[in-house]
Amino acid sequence: MSSKCSVLQDIANASQIVDSFLSTPAALTPTVAASIINQLLLVQGAVQDLPINAVRKTDILTRLNQAITLLSGVTGLTGIETILAVSQILQTVALKIENLRLPCSQGITIVHPSNTFSTICNCS
Repeated sequence: MSSKCSVLQDIANASQIVDSFLSTPAALTPTVAASIINQLLLVQGAVQDLPINAVRKTDILTRLNQAITLLSGVTGLTGIETILAVSQILQTVALKIENLRLPCSQGITIVHPSNTFSTICNCS
């Protein structure tokens, strides 16, 4: 089972790679885009393992699919438009995952005895 923290770290890594092309969008070659797509496919697999409801999971997976479609180059956007769009999608996905209250198997655990769902994961 994937953890929220590991998924967020994977998204952060992919975001850093995408954002590194902001200064030189022409350097985003199809080979590099394919490498980023492979990372996003791994993130999708990790998201599928998260213990969240189907509606939220589908929303997150759909957004990741949008980023993959943009990186595949079939949309006709310029390099900088693609980079900015993918970066924003990844930020949105990270925010959606960060706001989920999920059980934590590792990391810092905060206990709330008054709640039936008493532990949440705090990624540091």
